[in-house]
Amino acid sequence: FAFAKSLRLDVRYRTTDLDGFDLRGGQRLQNERKWPSVTVTMRDVRIPKPLQKYVVNFSIDGGIDRVLTTNQYGVGELQRREAERYEIPVNSSISLQKAISFVYAGKYTIGTYKEPTGRRETLTGYHRFGLNSILPAPLFLSSKLDDPVQATLSFLQTTTTQCGSASILNIGTCTAQIEATTRNGQFQLDTGLQEMRIGMRLDYNARQNHVGTQTGTSEVRFSLFGQFNLTAGKDISTLGGIR
Repeated sequence: FAFAKSLRLDVRYRTTDLDGFDLRGGQRLQNERKWPSVTVTMRDVRIPKPLQKYVVNFSIDGGIDRVLTTNQYGVGELQRREAERYEIPVNSSISLQKAISFVYAGKYTIGTYKEPTGRRETLTGYHRFGLNSILPAPLFLSSKLDDPVQATLSFLQTTTTQCGSASILNIGTCTAQIEATTRNGQFQLDTGLQEMRIGMRLDYNARQNHVGTQTGTSEVRFSLFGQFNLTAGKDISTLGGIR
């Protein structure tokens, strides 16, 4: 293919049946069917000439999975539960000049669950960003540092949304039950200094609930760390063997 050196398309079908018996609830039947299940992977995407002096490599993959699950407890429609779930993952990585790399991983999950008492609808979003780079040491420290400075930046966000309706109460509207967002970020610099690994780290954590009392928390932490790399013992290879 002209736009990628490696292109792969996977299409899968899977079905699983479970037949069990519970002493308290009786027979339990479960069926899970995954179809369609499609994954597209592109490696070493060809970079346009104007960008080749900045971008070294680019890869991406993604897909979609549809999962149907049916649970039957005992006999009768009142003991039947059904679930339909869509999963959409995306992953990509970019390598830039000067030892800089960027990665992204994301996934959306959309689900509908039907039970004898009502139904639930859920939406979960997951996003993770990462940036790694190797930086030259400052001039006034370059003679003392054993390794270059490694910089790492990461950010993670998860959103969860759920609503529900009760068929027993004849409530057809899907009422919001959960709507929460969680964020985590980290920035770290570290290097080697005289058999030590030293560095600093900045962490950020936050959580916000948008339903009900709408509570939320957030915190920022700054830390310095050092790790000793010591060699213990004695090399006996130069002693001429054991007598």
